[in-house]
Amino acid sequence: MATYHHMTPLPPSQPPAPKKRSSGCLIAVVVIAVLLGVGCIATAVLVGAAAQTPEGKRAFSMLGKGMGVLNKALTAPGAKEVREAGCPEAGVIDLADVAEVFGELVDGGMKTDGESVVVFCQGTFSLPTCDEVATAYRNAPGVKPGPFKVIVKRKSAKKNQCEQDY
Repeated sequence: MATYHHMTPLPPSQPPAPKKRSSGCLIAVVVIAVLLGVGCIATAVLVGAAAQTPEGKRAFSMLGKGMGVLNKALTAPGAKEVREAGCPEAGVIDLADVAEVFGELVDGGMKTDGESVVVFCQGTFSLPTCDEVATAYRNAPGVKPGPFKVIVKRKSAKKNQCEQDY
């Protein structure tokens, strides 16, 4: 008599796992990153080359001097007091400094209307009047006597809130 071995059935075979496809978004991000990287490198090379020309050296020098004028304006006597009067962004610009840096760009140099100083006030919300800014500036320690102009401007406005000579 023949013996039959009971064979256990094999479990059903699993279909192969689907291959992961690269996401279209991932490919787009990689392409954009590569293009931005190439663009940054090209810009750096062009800026570096431009900086070696006499005009480029002059432009970078003026940029540095311009930043110096801005820094001086933000820390000049009276700037802190104008900020305390309600101007989030305030400064005192000496027009002689501006003329020294940028005057060579203008034929005949830069001319002022008699003022040698401009006090600026800029912010988003409620700002003081020109008279209030002028008083805060005038009463600040270290401020030199003489004519000055006050400009108050709201950031989102196209026109100055006020502009007054003192």
